[in-house]
Amino acid sequence: MRTLTDLDADTIGALRGRGEFFWLDLHAADDAVVQELGELFAFDELAMEDSREFGQRPKVDDYGDHVLLVYYGIEGQELVEVHVYVTGEAIVTLRRGHCGTLSAAHDRLAQVDARSEEEAIYRVLDALTDSFLPRLHDLQEEVADLQDEALEYGERDIRPRILELRRRIGRIRHVVVPQLDMFAQAAGTLDRLPGLSGDEAHQYFRDIHDHLFRIAASVESSRDQLGTALELHASAVSERAGAVTERLTLIATIFLPLTFVTGFFGMNFGWMVAGIDGEGDFLLYGVGGIAASLGVLLLSFRRSGLFRR
Repeated sequence: MRTLTDLDADTIGALRGRGEFFWLDLHAADDAVVQELGELFAFDELAMEDSREFGQRPKVDDYGDHVLLVYYGIEGQELVEVHVYVTGEAIVTLRRGHCGTLSAAHDRLAQVDARSEEEAIYRVLDALTDSFLPRLHDLQEEVADLQDEALEYGERDIRPRILELRRRIGRIRHVVVPQLDMFAQAAGTLDRLPGLSGDEAHQYFRDIHDHLFRIAASVESSRDQLGTALELHASAVSERAGAVTERLTLIATIFLPLTFVTGFFGMNFGWMVAGIDGEGDFLLYGVGGIAASLGVLLLSFRRSGLFRR
């Protein structure tokens, strides 16, 4: 199958005249290119209007003899929006900027030619779909690391990292889930185009739907795991705060009777000053009172099982 990267009207006309299916991949889709493309292929004006304004949601629009799919892949950490026009005689992709996934698809089609129009379309859409897999694998590893940190390092505030990762996964989810829903409709729409009907097309498009389903399930699983990590972190922080509070309470409990004994005998009552004036009285009432208080506290702590924690 012939792959073109420039809008060459003569070459395109020759390919269409011979009835040869081809792929036109344009990566500089400015307004002038979109206008020329629409005139050359007689694409619907509403479709052209969508392609002049990138930032569309994933969708499929049926214009009778051609179909527009707004489809997303991923390049590094950035989503790549691709407008895919499918007719019975060509597949046209519009994008803004580099997309290594589609460049790799060029090479694969150059090495092993597609056996049918359906297979050519499948390879393009499948390449965009599978571009999510390496990125999701990396994100899942980050999620697993955060879960481990949430359990092991309760004193480290990992909430900003969890929330940032959740936002990144959320951006992927916002395109993957609609693409999954969209493709159930898109497969039937593409099947009706001239030259793209039959069981072979249905099998190819069903395979892409299955890939999208697995990717969407992976995204949802990662989101759930991040929610669990956030809960584990909150639980670890709460447990650590409880342990600190328990220690402070223990210290305060120990000093409470000591403070009472020293405060009581520090009062200048006349009968106390006159009656407690020897070393024996000091040892009995002062030191002995404090020792007795500590003994009672230690016995109480031991019976409550505090020393076994």
